[in-house]
Amino acid sequence: MRLFFLVTLVLYFSSISKAQSFIHGPYLNKSIGLPLVADFTGDGKPDVIGSSRNFSFIGDLTLYKNLSETDSIIFESSKLGMKIWGDPGYGDFDGDGDMDLVIAESEDTTILVLLNNGNGTFTSHPQVAEAAYDFRSADLDGDDDIDVVAFNILDYSAYLMINDGNGVFTSTPLFSNEEDEFNIDLGDLDGDEDVDILAVFNGFFNGKIIEWENKGNNLFSDRPLRSAAISGIENVQVVDIDQDGDNDIAYSSFESAKVLALINKGPNFFTDQNLAQATGAIRNFDIADFNTDGIMDIIIGCNSSSCTYHEGLSATGFDYSSEPISEVQAMFFIEHGDFDGDDDLDLIVSNGDFWWLSNELEQQHVSVHTLDEIAYNIYPNPFTDYIVINLSGKEVDMYIADPFGRLLWESSRYTSSINLGFLQKGIYFLTIVDRKSGRIVQTSKMIKI
Repeated sequence: MRLFFLVTLVLYFSSISKAQSFIHGPYLNKSIGLPLVADFTGDGKPDVIGSSRNFSFIGDLTLYKNLSETDSIIFESSKLGMKIWGDPGYGDFDGDGDMDLVIAESEDTTILVLLNNGNGTFTSHPQVAEAAYDFRSADLDGDDDIDVVAFNILDYSAYLMINDGNGVFTSTPLFSNEEDEFNIDLGDLDGDEDVDILAVFNGFFNGKIIEWENKGNNLFSDRPLRSAAISGIENVQVVDIDQDGDNDIAYSSFESAKVLALINKGPNFFTDQNLAQATGAIRNFDIADFNTDGIMDIIIGCNSSSCTYHEGLSATGFDYSSEPISEVQAMFFIEHGDFDGDDDLDLIVSNGDFWWLSNELEQQHVSVHTLDEIAYNIYPNPFTDYIVINLSGKEVDMYIADPFGRLLWESSRYTSSINLGFLQKGIYFLTIVDRKSGRIVQTSKMIKI
C-alpha cells in the first residue's frame, strides 16, 4: 500500500553541466489534484495531501509523508481511506496545534471535518453544510479560531463555515447564482485587521474582481474592484507583492498570458500593474521569495509551453528576469515548501500527475531594503518567543510577514517587548513603517528557533 520515492540529486543529475535555478524531479507516476502543503504528521517537515485523481471530480484522499534528506526529496505515500469530491482544504480547526482537513465526501457530498490525531491520521466529523468543491480557511470572525469559505464552482455558489472553536461549523450563504467560474483567496485588503474575501470571476471577455469586505459579526459587503476589460481570469493570490506592509492582489489572465496585479495604495484604492509575461496561456502561478533577497518572485505554469521563473529585481519597480525551469505541460497547480530542509522554497507541481522542482538558486538571506539611515536594534535574533526593539518616540506601524509574503502580525501600538510565541520556527521579516510619511523605515530578517 505504501510506495517510496527516493531521488538523490547528485546522482540523478550528474550529467548536467551548468547551474540551474530549479532541478526538475522525475515523474512519480502518482496523480494529485490541488496539493496542500503543511506539516500533517507532526515531525516538522512539510508534507503533501491531495486528491489522487486524473481529470475527475472524485479521487482518493492521499497523504505524501515527507521523509526527505539533504539533497534528496523522499515521499512515502498512503491513501487515507476515503474518496472525496473536489479538493480538500486545511487549517487548525480545533486549536490543538496540528493541521486538520475539510473535505466533501464523494457519495453524497457530505462535508466532513477531519481532525488530525497528531500523526497524519484523522478522525471524521460530519458537518451540516451545503455541497462544496473547494475550501479556503482563515479566522473570518476574529475569535482566534479558523473558519472556512467553501465554494462550489459547479453551481457558482459560496458560503461561510463559522467555527465554534472545536471544529464544529455553522453554515451561512456568501453568494449564489453567479454566472461564471471563479476562484477565491483570503486576506486583509483594507487594513482594518480583519480577513476579507477576494473572488475573481472568469467571464471570458468581461471578467470581474470582487472584494467581500469584512464588516464584522459574519457580515460581508461586496464591492467590485474591477468589472470589465479583463478576459480569461483563472487564478488569484492575495500577497504583499511590493513588501510595503499591506496586501496586494495578483491574478492571471489565460487569454493575455500575463500575471497582473492590483497594488494596494491605501484603504479601498488599488492601481493596476503588469507583473510578468508568460510564454503561453497561463494555468497557474505562485508568488513567493524564492531566493530570500526580500523581493517577491513569480513562478508561472502554462498550458502548452514551459514553466517559467521570474526573479524579482525590485520590490517597487516590478522588474523581472525570466527563465524557463520546467517542461511540465499543462501545469494546473503550483505549491511551495522547503521539502529538503535546506532553507529555501522548493515546488510541488501537478498537471494531474505529481512532480517536484528542487530550488537550486543562490540564497541571499538579506533584508528587503532600508530607506532611512536609522537602524533599529532588534534582539535577540535568532529568538524563541520574544523580541525587543527600541522605538521610543517614533510613530510607526509594524508588520511581520513570512517569506511567502503572507502578513502574520501587525501593530500600531508601540511596546518594547513583542510576544511572538504564536509563530512557528522559521524565517520572518519585520517591517517598520513611518506612520506620517508611509515610508518603509526598515525591514529586518528574523529567525525563530
